Amino acid sequence: MTDVDIFLATLASHFYSVNQADTEMQILRIHSWLTPSIIFFWIVGCYSHTPSFLETRPLSFESEKINEMTLVKSSPEQAEEWWITFQKNRNVWQIVSLSQRPSPLDLLADDIFIRHLLDALKTIKIHAVAPHGPLESFRLNPPLFAIRIKTEKNALDLQVGSLLHQNQKRYISLDGKIVYIASGTGLELLEMIHSIHFLRKKNWSLFIADDVDEMELTYPSQPQKPKLYAQREGDQWTDQRHQVVPRDFNRILNHITQVQADQLIDNSIQADELRKFIHSSSNLDVKLTNRQGKVSHLEIKKRGAFFYGISSDRPLSIFVFNLKTGHSLIE
Repeated sequence: MTDVDIFLATLASHFYSVNQADTEMQILRIHSWLTPSIIFFWIVGCYSHTPSFLETRPLSFESEKINEMTLVKSSPEQAEEWWITFQKNRNVWQIVSLSQRPSPLDLLADDIFIRHLLDALKTIKIHAVAPHGPLESFRLNPPLFAIRIKTEKNALDLQVGSLLHQNQKRYISLDGKIVYIASGTGLELLEMIHSIHFLRKKNWSLFIADDVDEMELTYPSQPQKPKLYAQREGDQWTDQRHQVVPRDFNRILNHITQVQADQLIDNSIQADELRKFIHSSSNLDVKLTNRQGKVSHLEIKKRGAFFYGISSDRPLSIFVFNLKTGHSLIE
C-alpha cells in the first residue's frame, strides 16, 4: 500500500471496524469522493493567492505626500490621445512633460483640481471582479485613462476602462491583469478631463481676493472714464480720503481674481505680438496690492471676437477670454 493508501485506510478505520478486505473496499470508496475534493481545493488554492480588494477602497495614500502624477488619455474615437506629467515643488503643481506640441509657455497646473482629484481617487470602491475576458473587451488595452501617482518611495497605478451602461460603475485594473467593477467620485472627475488645457491653471491672477488690500482700475483706451480706486479698511473699502466707496468692490475683486481664460496662447511669436498689442493701449489696466506689498498688474484688450490678457504674475502667458467674459471685466 502507498502512503496515500495508508492515510486513507487510517481515515477509514475511524468510521468502520472491518477486516482487511473491507478496509480495501472502504479505501476505494473514500478515493471516489475525496479525490475530487482534493482537486477542487487545489484549484482554489492556486487562485487564492491574489489579494482580495472586494468592497474596499484600494487607493490608500496621504495626498500631501504625493509629489508626482502622470495621466494618460487614450480615446481615439474622440480624438483624445495625450499624456502629461505633473510634479509638486514647494506645494505648487507644475507641468514637467507632456505630449502637446508646442510645449506650453506657462507650466503652472490647476493645483486646486489636482488636489481635488487626488482626494477623490481615494473614494474609488471595488464592488466585484469582472467576468473573464480579454482586456480589450473592458476598454483596458489600452485603457481609457491610466494614472500613476508617486511619493518619494512608492508608486500606485490605476487603469480605467469602459462604463457599465446600467449604472455609473466602470471597469478598472490595478495591475493590468485583474479587472474589477468599481465606482467613486474619482472616476467621475476623470470623465471631466477632455484635454490637457483642462488641467492647466487658467486664472488670470495668482492673488487670492482675501489677500488683496488695495486695487486700482484704469481704462487707457477710454481716458474719459474715471479711475476706480479702493483700499481695504477692516471689512470696508474706502477711497484715498478714507471715505467708504459706494461700489461693491468685493464683487469686483472676486471676479477679477477668479476669472479663468478660455485658452492660453503657446506660440511664442504670436504671444510676443499680442503682448505688444495689449501694452499699446489696453481696455483695462488693473493693479492689485496684497498685504505683503506685492503688486499684480493685469491688462486686457479686445481684438476681433476675443479679449487678450497679460499678467505680471505669469509673464509668459497670454490669456484668451470670450466676449462675454471680457466685457464683464471692463464694464
